[in-house]
Amino acid sequence: MADGHTALSYQALDQRANQLAHVLQQRGVGPDVPVVLALPRTTTQVVAALAVLKAGGAYLPLDPSWPAERLAQIVREARPALVLTDTTLAHVCATQAAPVLVLDAVWDELVAPAPCHRPAAPVLPEHLAYVIYTSGSTGQPKGIAVTHASLHNLIHWYQRTYQLRGHDRVAHVVGQAFDVAVSDLWTTLASGASLHLPDEGQRRDPQQLVAWLAAQAITVAFVATPLAELVLQRASPDGLVLRVLLTGGDKLRRGPQGALPYLLADNYGPAENTVISTWTEVATGEAGIGRPIDNVQVYVLDAGGQPTPIGVPGELYLGGANLARGYLHRAELTAERFVPHPFGAAGERLYRTGDVVRYRADGGLEFLRRQDQQVKIRGFRVELGEIEAVANQAAGVQACVVLAREEGGQQRQLVGYVVGRGAGVHGGGAAAPPAAPAAGLHGAGGLRGARRAATPAQWQDRPPRPPRA
Repeated sequence: MADGHTALSYQALDQRANQLAHVLQQRGVGPDVPVVLALPRTTTQVVAALAVLKAGGAYLPLDPSWPAERLAQIVREARPALVLTDTTLAHVCATQAAPVLVLDAVWDELVAPAPCHRPAAPVLPEHLAYVIYTSGSTGQPKGIAVTHASLHNLIHWYQRTYQLRGHDRVAHVVGQAFDVAVSDLWTTLASGASLHLPDEGQRRDPQQLVAWLAAQAITVAFVATPLAELVLQRASPDGLVLRVLLTGGDKLRRGPQGALPYLLADNYGPAENTVISTWTEVATGEAGIGRPIDNVQVYVLDAGGQPTPIGVPGELYLGGANLARGYLHRAELTAERFVPHPFGAAGERLYRTGDVVRYRADGGLEFLRRQDQQVKIRGFRVELGEIEAVANQAAGVQACVVLAREEGGQQRQLVGYVVGRGAGVHGGGAAAPPAAPAAGLHGAGGLRGARRAATPAQWQDRPPRPPRA
């Protein structure tokens, strides 16, 4: 594993993770106990995630660039035993409602003397492996709790399908709080392959990324859909040995224009079903979302809960071995979205995705639209209601509407419209619609100017930030 500054062998990775795992167990980490990772994208972040698993706990990765209020809210809800960070980000975690361990500050004194052997951890397949937070419609982010059994099914399918081997060199391009990071990390390490992390410039710019893939002799890489579409427009450089390019997170609208020297695969799946639920090989043009992976069940059901015929739209329901346990500390929401399996045995469940799809004649699935206000921006699920709920708390805002818009063939971006307090009210009591996108929601962590959204190459793994009150 290498991040451009540090390289670790499997022996070094295992030893460092074992040492940290002993320290974590001494501080109460064990089965179903979450540990927050607020760390930069380096080898240390991977060591910490592996250490949490070795200690028996569940790791919860955060993006330290998120607004401080959102980070604090997640930590309060997750109730972790610890927050792991380093000196470069310690200021972000200073006010968190959990003990904070600054790894590089305490490593020599606290971690290095710990035993190098693997600690005993009574972990079962039904225990949690990780928690990933996503957007929520009420302004409250929700933590998706995934078990070791679900993660194991993903790893097994991924290794078989993409033929990961010890000689492979795998790119880890996405951000640590994107659920695809789960498949990047654990499918690679479980295969004995090497994991390579590009720097921030390389992973955000398509030209730099393609050059880095060639220079590092990368053989397998996942790139989020908006950036992948830009990569596919560029000619393959000399020396590129890539054999598999994976994409996902949004509908692939611009596929390859001709034959590629590598396999292009489009993966679909909500985090509630452990990263990947269906997949398809992409030839040219638009692709559907394919067929289910191993041990995953897919159902396209109408409003009455009955399967729809080929070509008829319905809501996609997912079940089987990849299904998450539910939402962390949110029993009511879990019961709402994870429903009893109408065609399965007692106790089995299905997840209601909210995605409207239909079966194609070839047996594959085609994504059509969402049933609710949820949209995909740069591969991230974003609830428009979450942004509206927070924006409506801002001083001077009477009402706010947020839309996802595409103009002139550009990538989708969020546009906010507001009615200020004291604005005129016209016939029927309805507020007059504003004529232009909101420009007043620029507070730190806010929309930062709806018309000045960053490019997908710059922001491929950073979700849009809800405005602060």
